[in-house]
Amino acid sequence: MSIDGVEVIDESFDVEDQHNWVLFPLAVPPGERDLTAVSDTGAEFERTITVPKRDQRFAVLDYWYSGSKHGRYFDLRVQERPPVFM
Repeated sequence: MSIDGVEVIDESFDVEDQHNWVLFPLAVPPGERDLTAVSDTGAEFERTITVPKRDQRFAVLDYWYSGSKHGRYFDLRVQERPPVFM
């Protein structure tokens, strides 16, 4: 995963039971930021987000593969509170 063209995460992740989150605390400067993610399976993701000056934000980038017509893809959520898995 890259932010503004700078690689911030370069790891392999085990799918395990399909629900596996890994925490990466990142200090990202405020303003508009371009996020890019690419998997070794060919899924690609690009999005611009706005990081506020004062408030903390939490982002979850999920990788999905359902075997359906959607294939392999990423999904991003940005929120004001820490994420919880239900």
